[in-house]
Amino acid sequence: MQKTDIHLYFTKESLYAFFSQYNKIQKEGADESMENIAHNDKVLFANQLYKLVMSESRIFLNINKANLLAIINTNPENSEAATFKKLVKSPKKVTCQEDAEYISLTSNESPYPHTIYVLNKNNEDCDKLANEYGMIFLNKDTIWQKMNLLFSSSYWAVTGKTEIERRFTNWADIQPFKTPCNALILFDNYLLGNDDGDNLFSLLKNVLPSNCSKYPFHLTIIMENDKNDRRDIKTKPYFERHVNKINEFLTKTFSYRVEFSLIVVKKGNHDRNILTNYVWLHSGSSFDFLDKKGKIKNTTETQLILTPITTHGVKEMFHSLKNAALKNQDKKENEHVKQFVFSTSENFHNRLLS
Repeated sequence: MQKTDIHLYFTKESLYAFFSQYNKIQKEGADESMENIAHNDKVLFANQLYKLVMSESRIFLNINKANLLAIINTNPENSEAATFKKLVKSPKKVTCQEDAEYISLTSNESPYPHTIYVLNKNNEDCDKLANEYGMIFLNKDTIWQKMNLLFSSSYWAVTGKTEIERRFTNWADIQPFKTPCNALILFDNYLLGNDDGDNLFSLLKNVLPSNCSKYPFHLTIIMENDKNDRRDIKTKPYFERHVNKINEFLTKTFSYRVEFSLIVVKKGNHDRNILTNYVWLHSGSSFDFLDKKGKIKNTTETQLILTPITTHGVKEMFHSLKNAALKNQDKKENEHVKQFVFSTSENFHNRLLS
């Protein structure tokens, strides 16, 4: 069973600063450090962030545990020290390791693809690391300023009547809401039904990061090859043709290397889902929203929902979808049931499934 654990990496200084700021918020309320957050959400998000640290994630702490306990015992009445003590009581909750550099946790084969890093670095350095590794890097200030990206879901009405004010016009609409990533799994049984690949290419162009220079980006597309679907060609050459077009698009569009696999199974998931390191993107009907002119199709009423992994209950959905992907990733080709596996690299395994 594939687990989905959220990890937080702190230095001693960044964790102390976090507890200090949280205690200040509890006493004095939200301040200018949260100017980008809606007023009604500030304290709510602060409490969600505190809960994420204290009970809903595992912590990597860059300090020797003996030294940490010495700091706590030196000033036990201090509120931050008391919180430190409460945090480190659980050996399964906190991994204390001096010089546990984040660099080792962001390796190409790292088993921690959902880690959020909080460092003693300025905004520019954190942004540079995010671009290099495709991971979230924050500091003592931006952890508060960017809480909306960690806890706020976004909704778009695509077709039909709805109370949702935001209307989906094209895939560029999600750009302001996406987070860094270095891997993506896409479930959509019918996205390749458009021979021109317009929807898929527009989706990938806007969901994948503009930069991801340290390691190859991992992309997996999972779809079904069912006799009742709308494609009238379901043979291996049909999918090979699409794989070649996708590879050509990825090579021309992105400056970094993308390792890609297409998995065609006999029976797939009905709902359309995208998983990245930190986000679940969902549509109950289709991701095939646009016609060849880039206009919204008049299709089944649907919505597009983007939800962070840190939102309550979403981690369980990651569990379910990742296990479905893991089961399909290891499938073998079976010509009899028209089940095919295509990959741009030998023994490819998406790091979200590590």
